[in-house]
Amino acid sequence: MYATVKDIFRCQRGQGLTEYAMVLSIVSLAAVATVTLFGNIIIDTFYTMINDAFTGGSGG
Repeated sequence: MYATVKDIFRCQRGQGLTEYAMVLSIVSLAAVATVTLFGNIIIDTFYTMINDAFTGGSGG
């Protein structure tokens, strides 16, 4: 009985680590996909903002 309860707790601890790793990998994939899809738009927006800040543009 004791060994069975101990094995259950050990198995659940490993399951929690596995779930954490899966969530981390899904979030990482989502971040990569977002940067891949919207990277050029984000870069253009930042360049425009920086250019307007230094040249005094209207930002439009």
